[in-house]
Amino acid sequence: GDILALRATLARVARGEALVVQCGDCAEDMDDHHAENVARKAAVLELLAGALRLAGRRPVIRVGRIAGQYAKPRSKPHEQVGEQTLPVYRGDMVNGREAHAEQRRADPQRILKGYAAARNIMRHLGWDAASGQEANASPVWTSHEMLLLDYELSMLREDEQRRVYLGSTHWPWIGERTRQ
Repeated sequence: GDILALRATLARVARGEALVVQCGDCAEDMDDHHAENVARKAAVLELLAGALRLAGRRPVIRVGRIAGQYAKPRSKPHEQVGEQTLPVYRGDMVNGREAHAEQRRADPQRILKGYAAARNIMRHLGWDAASGQEANASPVWTSHEMLLLDYELSMLREDEQRRVYLGSTHWPWIGERTRQ
């Protein structure tokens, strides 16, 4: 239901009846999944939507780069830090930010931590599939770049009509560097 609702809402945008504001972190911190952090990010999105609504005189669909933007595309696999050559930071879902060999090693446990963090954020935004609760009338839709394709493939689900949906976000995208 959520994805079909967003699709209908975006059709209004395509017809010029509404606008979209999308913003959020380039790469989220997986430790920012607590209610107060999520509320702060949603409030910024609401401020931007309010300004756009006044300027554009149309309803504004709010889309956050939130609840899964835990990976980063990189142009090079390594970086030089002092005397060390280290793997680049690829986002919290892959490795650590700190410039130490141990932190920069890819760790699959981070994927599970990212999944749990994203679920918490979805719950704080009002998207609680387990309880059947739906988001409020003007929800913050979620989006993220599909950089970890194996993870995203595991999130594909089929509905009763055999339509396939991605369950990790409302609005996935593949960026220019994702294709590389």
